[in-house]
Amino acid sequence: MFSSYIQRIRPINLVYGLRFQSKSAFPAPSLKNITSSRGLINKNDCFSPPTESHNAPLTGVAAGRTVDVIDGNIGQALKQLNNLVRSNNVAQERRKQRFYLRPSKAKAELRMERNKRRFGKGFKRLLQIVNEAKRKGY
Repeated sequence: MFSSYIQRIRPINLVYGLRFQSKSAFPAPSLKNITSSRGLINKNDCFSPPTESHNAPLTGVAAGRTVDVIDGNIGQALKQLNNLVRSNNVAQERRKQRFYLRPSKAKAELRMERNKRRFGKGFKRLLQIVNEAKRKGY
């Protein structure tokens, strides 16, 4: 019951970055459905607010971290969201921005990170040379 309710209302959950979407949840309104017994068209029945809001483009901070849940497949959407968060280094950025760093300290931090990466690349290359020499029998 709950899953069908979720598919029907198609909420946009920006906290977890999920947008529920189902092709069969909202049938297109026909003239037969929207006319009342008196033959008048009810304005409220013409538009489905969740459908109209779902078609609007996402903007703001959450736009880049939002994935669609298609036909109730939450597992696949969460996997896609985790990959997106991991590739954008969201956890690392969150840790970085936890405390304020003075500009001089921030520059020093960037320098240290750059040197650490450079050292790691050099060390990796050295290990490759050693392993190659070892393989050749030196």
